[in-house]
Amino acid sequence: MHLSFQLGGNPPNSLQEIDLIIYPQQQCKSVHSELINSHICTLTKAGEGACHGDSGGPLVVNGTQVGIVSFGRPCAVGYPDVYTRVSSFITWIIENL
Repeated sequence: MHLSFQLGGNPPNSLQEIDLIIYPQQQCKSVHSELINSHICTLTKAGEGACHGDSGGPLVVNGTQVGIVSFGRPCAVGYPDVYTRVSSFITWIIENL
């Protein structure tokens, strides 16, 4: 789940959430060739997903933040969105708290 608003629209006044599907890494690489192991991809239907202003927002699974919105292209038109995998940086996070 994460914040989102329509391209060219205004941000919402309340927190937004959406149910996403984790998208297989190999399939995601066919769209995002720069994908690395510290990324997680999600996919949903066109018109939903990460968009402008969402960067840095959380990807939460069962109450635990597992990702941070990183990039996607184009915005919310049925292509996978890419998140930074929090677990890949847990040592750095603990050392810098």
